[in-house]
Amino acid sequence: MHGGCVLFLKKNNSDFSSKERLIVQDIKNQLEILKELYGIKIKACNIALTRYNLTKKDIVDFVDVVKNSWQEIIILQNKGYALVPFE
Repeated sequence: MHGGCVLFLKKNNSDFSSKERLIVQDIKNQLEILKELYGIKIKACNIALTRYNLTKKDIVDFVDVVKNSWQEIIILQNKGYALVPFE
């Protein structure tokens, strides 16, 4: 995950409104289920974390941090994975 999406990974959701907190918690729950049931690796871009003044300690434990998400995408594509962009 990169850019502003890393904000959804924060352990502390107090920056969000009460309605948004429910949505953000649901997103985190779904990501954790994907990891647990299907072995999907959830990774956060350290550049994005730094941009939002976050560290590994600030985000949920089931997410790994990578130096650069774009670099990570290229590495995975070279291994045969495909990028499916969404917004």
